Amino acid sequence: FERALDNVRRDLKSFDIQQPYSHAVYFARLATTVPESSVELLREQAAKVTAERVKAYGDKLRRSNQRLFGQALLHGNIDLDSATRVRKLLEELPFKQLRKEDLTRVRLAQLPPGRDVFLVRPEPNPDNINHALLCQYWTGAEATDAVLTEIFHSLIADPFFERLRTEQQLGYIVTSNAQRVGLVSKMSLVIQSSVLAPDGLLDAVDSFMKSFRLDLLAVPGARLERIKAAYVDRLLRPDDRMANEAQRWWSEIVA
Repeated sequence: FERALDNVRRDLKSFDIQQPYSHAVYFARLATTVPESSVELLREQAAKVTAERVKAYGDKLRRSNQRLFGQALLHGNIDLDSATRVRKLLEELPFKQLRKEDLTRVRLAQLPPGRDVFLVRPEPNPDNINHALLCQYWTGAEATDAVLTEIFHSLIADPFFERLRTEQQLGYIVTSNAQRVGLVSKMSLVIQSSVLAPDGLLDAVDSFMKSFRLDLLAVPGARLERIKAAYVDRLLRPDDRMANEAQRWWSEIVA
C-alpha cells in the first residue's frame, strides 16, 4: 500500500515540472470538461488517504446494495459458450443495477459559436523560461465534422510546422493534431517558445491562419483527392495488434 501511494504522490508532485505545453493541455481540459479533478484536489486527497480508507472503499464495492452500471467487451479468440459464461458470471456480481440515465457522463462545455475564448494561466514551474500556447478549434459532433477536421488537419499540419518552427523559429515544439473527445471533433495547434510570450505566439498563429486561407483556396483538386484517399486508407487499414483493435471498439462503446 505504501509503495502504491508513494507512486501516486510522486506522479502528482511531478506535475509542476512538466513542460509548459503539457500544462496548457491540462488547464484547457480542466476548463472545458466536467467532471474533471484538479491536481490540487488530487494532491489533497492523496495526503488524506489511508490503508483503512482504501479497505473500506473496497468493502463498499462488494455490498449487494451498491448500484453499478457495467459494460464489458469480449474480444479475441473466444467462442459463444465461453462468452456466455463470462456474461453470466458478470451478471451474478452482487450489485444493484444502476440505470443508464443516472450515470455521470463526461461532458464538454459548449463554447459560444463564432467567438474566441481566452484562458490565461501562470506556468506552475517558475524556473521554466518557456511559454506555451494551445489553440483548440472545436468543429462539431457529427460524423461529417470528424471527417472534415481530419482532412483539414492533413492540409494544415506541414505548413504550420514549416512556417512557425522552421522559418520563424518560434520554438522547438510546434505541433498539431486532430482528434475526437467523446463525439466532438477538434483540431489543436501547439507552440512552446522561449522567444515570444503567449500573446506574441497567438499573433503568430492568427497571422498564419489568415495567410493559410489563400493557400487553402489554391489547393489542387488532385492533392485533395490524394489526401482523401489516404484518410480512407487509414480507416480501412487492419489493426496490427489485437490490443489496438480492442481499444478502437471500446472507444466507440464508451463514447
